[in-house]
Amino acid sequence: MKQLVIAAILLVGFTSASHACRGTAEYPAVEQSLRGAAIPVDKKNELIERLLQGKAIHDEGHATNNTSKMKESLKILDSVKGKM
Repeated sequence: MKQLVIAAILLVGFTSASHACRGTAEYPAVEQSLRGAAIPVDKKNELIERLLQGKAIHDEGHATNNTSKMKESLKILDSVKGKM
């Protein structure tokens, strides 16, 4: 039992917010999907620009541990995904 508790503490200690954040995985996946999407070029470029803005906000949120920025960036991500 003692080993289980120690393992749990170590797991929590070594797991950072970026590993648990869906934006960390979804931003690159959505960008890749968007670049290959069969949509008009002007709309695609607009969505890519918005996605990159959201990713910059997301990265800044992680760098400064600002959850408000991370939440804002996820709203942008969801908005872009909804328009694909």
